[in-house]
Amino acid sequence: MNQQRKKVLFIHHGSAYGGAPMSLLYTALGIKEHGYEPFVAMVQPSDDLRKLYNDNGIETFELSGFPRYFFWSSDNYRLYYPIAIKKILGAASKYTSGREKLFLLLDSLKPDIVHLNSVTLVAAVSMMRGRTEELVWHIREYGPKYKDFRWKYIQKQMMATEKVIYLSEGERKSWIERSDHGIVVNNFVNVNDFSAPDHRGKEKSILGVENCFTLLYVGGLKKNKGPELLLETLNNLKKRGHKVKCLMPGAVTPEEARGETIDAYASFLIERINELKLNDVCVRSPFSSDIRAFFVAADVLLFPAIFPHFARPVIEASAMKIPVVVSNLEPLDELVIDNETGFLAELSAESFSDKLERLIKDPSLRTDMGLRGRKFALSHFDAEQQIRKIANYYEG
Repeated sequence: MNQQRKKVLFIHHGSAYGGAPMSLLYTALGIKEHGYEPFVAMVQPSDDLRKLYNDNGIETFELSGFPRYFFWSSDNYRLYYPIAIKKILGAASKYTSGREKLFLLLDSLKPDIVHLNSVTLVAAVSMMRGRTEELVWHIREYGPKYKDFRWKYIQKQMMATEKVIYLSEGERKSWIERSDHGIVVNNFVNVNDFSAPDHRGKEKSILGVENCFTLLYVGGLKKNKGPELLLETLNNLKKRGHKVKCLMPGAVTPEEARGETIDAYASFLIERINELKLNDVCVRSPFSSDIRAFFVAADVLLFPAIFPHFARPVIEASAMKIPVVVSNLEPLDELVIDNETGFLAELSAESFSDKLERLIKDPSLRTDMGLRGRKFALSHFDAEQQIRKIANYYEG
């Protein structure tokens, strides 16, 4: 007689495509192979994400109006800022109704494990005290800059939670200065899905970057991913006489694609591209769920984040034998072996330009770094290794 699968309810915090929902998908599919039945509840219901999970055989539910507490390192305000007070009051006002919705779903679905997909779902931690479902809290965000009572409250909830998963040692340290709290499970990829092709010419031609050195930037127009630093770096390379193009999937916002008004920061970046005369360098396009073609066409991945950030694209690039140049920040410094699989650059256009110039001028260096990057990705970020850690943690 077959043993009944244990149900795992993932609660997801966001609505947009990106690293977190893709990580959740890979995790859900992975634990399914280990005998679990995954489900996803969306705090911000999204047709795109619903389709993503449903198309992969994962049933979804809605938890609209559930309180989320924004505490990202890139969206962290001092307590006396009006926006900080507004966020706190907004989350508090939804607590009771959010708990009712959560309990209705739990009582109906009867999951064995509830897996929270973000630190912003801290409210669910206190809600579930005393319930019988096992709670696993996945911390995907780096600790905040301002360590006031908000940080202390979240830290207290972490310490009171038996099973916590961190994305990196740096992220664990930013929240809890104890190396024995929870476990570290790096974001991972199915390395075989990101194997490097023998030839890249077809993709370069399709994307319009043939006959030139091609950079890949996948941060969209989000400030924390460093688009301003990117543009200054591209301008530097242009001044130095290098013919480069930069693929920028996700740098055409949905609003821009629909001909609607875009937000002020996106508008500023587009104006900056025009001012620097980089329209022929920046190859902007809408977000694509099929990112592999962009990697195939790229010679180097550039990730100039200005805040601590665990970047899945760095791992994907390494898996495809593409050298990387990333900001010298935690936990990015755990994803790159400096001078071996890529370069760690300081937060200046000069530093990024210097590192990129070395790779532009030295094809053999690019090849060697790519080969070492592939080995590093296989040994540290392969999906099966990391999924096994999570499955064992569920059982432990």
